[in-house]
Amino acid sequence: MAEPKHYVNAGLRDELAAKQGKTKLNVDKLIALLHELDDNYADGHAYSCHALLRAVIDHVPPILGHKSFEAAVNNYTWTRTDKKYMTRLLEFQDAGGRRTAPANPAQRDVITMHDLPHQAAALNALLWGCVSTGSSSFDDANVAGDWRCRPQRQSPAWKSSGAQSAKDLDG
Repeated sequence: MAEPKHYVNAGLRDELAAKQGKTKLNVDKLIALLHELDDNYADGHAYSCHALLRAVIDHVPPILGHKSFEAAVNNYTWTRTDKKYMTRLLEFQDAGGRRTAPANPAQRDVITMHDLPHQAAALNALLWGCVSTGSSSFDDANVAGDWRCRPQRQSPAWKSSGAQSAKDLDG
């Protein structure tokens, strides 16, 4: 039996998941999107892969301390090679609406697996940027109002103490 095909570097995904609980940002949804991207890639679902990759790209800017992917591409410190990869991902993201909805319904517009960024090197470079930012970038992200980087919910002290309400702690 052949090994399943993966698009996402599992080691990078696991390193990103290890940051969960150690930062103010919740990366659970990003990790779930990465798993779904891998599953759909293995099954050859081109449209799903394209949509999921765009969703991943939309979730990353707050981790890198930016509000948009374009700002992250232009302002984050990338290596020369990684900057080229990020530019490709930005072009992929920008082309999304044009590729998935042809202006003329009679026009045939077929997206294939070959339209994804080549061998996921660009996505893996992006994930490495997320992993290598360190927890301070997660903690200091000044985009807490952004829906993609909701702070993790903390249980109120009264819940962890076994009290029935906050009033029980006072009395």
